[in-house]
Amino acid sequence: MSPDELTGLLSRAEMLEQLKNALAQASRLNQPLVAAYVDCQHLLRINTEYGHIAGDGFIQLVGDVLRRAAAEVEQAATGRVGGDEFLLILPGLPLEQALAVVEKVRAGVASRPLTVQQGGEVPVSVSIGVSFFPGEGGSLTDEELLRRAYEALLRAKDEGGNRVRVYSEIEERDPLTGTLKRASILARFEQLAGEGGGALINLDIDDFLSINQQFGRYTGDEVLRRIGRVLESNFKEIGYVGRYAGDEFVILLPGASAETAFVLAEEVRRAIQDTPVEVRIGEQNTSLTVHVSGGVADYPSGGSDWENLFRRSDEALFRAKRLGRNRICLPVSSQMVTKTSHYTQTQLEKLADLAKRTGKTEAYLLREALDDLLSKYKV
Repeated sequence: MSPDELTGLLSRAEMLEQLKNALAQASRLNQPLVAAYVDCQHLLRINTEYGHIAGDGFIQLVGDVLRRAAAEVEQAATGRVGGDEFLLILPGLPLEQALAVVEKVRAGVASRPLTVQQGGEVPVSVSIGVSFFPGEGGSLTDEELLRRAYEALLRAKDEGGNRVRVYSEIEERDPLTGTLKRASILARFEQLAGEGGGALINLDIDDFLSINQQFGRYTGDEVLRRIGRVLESNFKEIGYVGRYAGDEFVILLPGASAETAFVLAEEVRRAIQDTPVEVRIGEQNTSLTVHVSGGVADYPSGGSDWENLFRRSDEALFRAKRLGRNRICLPVSSQMVTKTSHYTQTQLEKLADLAKRTGKTEAYLLREALDDLLSKYKV
C-alpha cells in the first residue's frame, strides 16, 4: 500500500490496520492506547476563498505537525483517513500524557498561519477528538475506538472548534432517557453511510404536550424514560436509539431496508401502546396509555445525506399524524409495505382511512386480510 500522495503520511487503509494491530497489542499486554481523530477546521471556506492550492497547503501543514508529534512517541503512527481528517495513534502512554501530545498538535497548527497566494496569512486550526483503551464499557473493538474518537471530535466542533475533547459515555447519552444524544446519532449515521446503507425510524409521542399539561412534567419525564427503555430493549442488538429533540426519538438500523424497518417500527409501536405508564393523580394511581407515530426512510435511496434522509422520515411521520396518529408510515413515494407485497398509493390511503374508522392498525388489517385470503383458498 502506498502512502497518502498529498501529505506522505500513511493512507486510510494503512492507518486502520495500524489501529487494529495497536489495539490487539495493548489488549494483550494490558497497556494503554489513545486514538486522536483530527479535523481541519473550515477547509471548505479556505478552498472557496483562496483556492484549492491553499486548501492543500492547509492539509500539508496539519500533516507536518502530526508527523513531528508522532516522531516523538515510540511506536506512534499517524495518517490521513479522509479529505481533511487525520488519525494519530499513541500506544503505551497514559491518557494524561497522550493528551499533552494531542494538545501540542492543536497548538502547533494554530501557531502556524497559512500563507496564501493572494498575499498575507490566514489563521487555521484543527478540532480533535480522543478515545482511549482501556475505556468505559469494558473491552473495545478497533471500530468502536475509532467511532468514539470521531464522536468526541463532533463534540469539539459543536463547541466552536480549535479544541480537544475526550470521549465520555456520560456525555454521549441523554441523562433522562439513557438513549444516545443527537451528536452521537449523527456520528453513527456517518458510520452507517460509510458501510453502504440502512434505515431510519423517526418516532414522536402523540399528544405529548397534553400529557405534560394534564399530568405534569414529572409524568412527562417518566413517559420519556419508559419509551427510552422500550426502544433500547427492542433495538440494542440491531441498531442505535437516540433522543433527537424533545419527545422525538430516532432509530438507526444498519443494513436494514425500509420494509424491515417498517415491520420493526410497527412492533415497537404496539409494545409502547401495551406498556402503560403508572401515574399518580392526587391520592389515586392510574395507568396512562401512550401512543407514538412514526415515519420510516432508508439510505441511500431515501436521501443522500442526513438532512435529506431525516426529511423523508419526517414527511412520513407527518403523514402518520395526519392520518390519525398511533401508526407507522412509509414515505409517500414508497410502495412497499411488507416483504412479499406491493400496494398502490390509492390502496395505502384507503387502508389508512379504514384503520382510522375501525380503530385498528394498518398492520392488523393487513394480517386480517391475509388470514381471510388463506382461509378462502383453504391454505
